[in-house]
Amino acid sequence: VELSDRKLVEWAAASGVWLGKRGKGSNDKPSFDSGVHLLDDFSLRGVLQAFAPVVPRNYVVMEVRDNLMPQEREKALKRFNASCFKKTACVLIGEPPAEFKAAEHEKLRAAKQKLANQAWLAKKAEKARKKAAAEMAKKAAARRKEAEERRKKLIEEAKKKKAEAEA
Repeated sequence: VELSDRKLVEWAAASGVWLGKRGKGSNDKPSFDSGVHLLDDFSLRGVLQAFAPVVPRNYVVMEVRDNLMPQEREKALKRFNASCFKKTACVLIGEPPAEFKAAEHEKLRAAKQKLANQAWLAKKAEKARKKAAAEMAKKAAARRKEAEERRKKLIEEAKKKKAEAEA
């Protein structure tokens, strides 16, 4: 379980909380404008930090700035001082391995392909809708033309009958 402000924002969004504008901020410390006071001021972070040490789970504390500062890192480690917690620090800097890059590129490609497929399907559906509408308009025009021809024919027949009746 990741304990970070970024995850709090993701959890809130997954719970259906309206997030509003998300302008200022970073991946480490995102801005949060939901209209819910306890979420906006990150009071929930304190609640999570209080309960996390009580529930033994695998936690990842993803606070880049705090983890790089020794004083903040020591504070975080003190919260998890129970014997059931194994504390491991890992800093990854530099070029990622080729497998990781390939996997990330594949994820990006799959997401891009999904969007392209959705756009293509939407375009195809719109084209089919327009074609059906054009076909309906063509049929309606043909029906109007037939009705007009029948009306003219009936008028001519009525004129002929009138002329025969007068004669």
